[in-house]
Amino acid sequence: MVIGVGNNSLWHRFCKIINKKKLIEDFRFSTNDKRSQNYHKFKPILTKWTKEKTSRKIADLLIEAGVPIAEVNTMDKIIEDPNINL
Repeated sequence: MVIGVGNNSLWHRFCKIINKKKLIEDFRFSTNDKRSQNYHKFKPILTKWTKEKTSRKIADLLIEAGVPIAEVNTMDKIIEDPNINL
């Protein structure tokens, strides 16, 4: 999946959803550029959070919070999708 937190408003919403409000005040993540530069420091937090939930649950939480998300389909999901005619 792709999660879009390209501005501070979205970042704040995202941090609240993942129960990491302290990251909002963390200087390393205070701007989008800094978040990109320090992604390697955030990645373990994100990985732990995503492993604890199904992709559907993650999508539901983020959509409800207004955080952009796009699920990346695997071949089996595409084949099973009723909207796809193969």
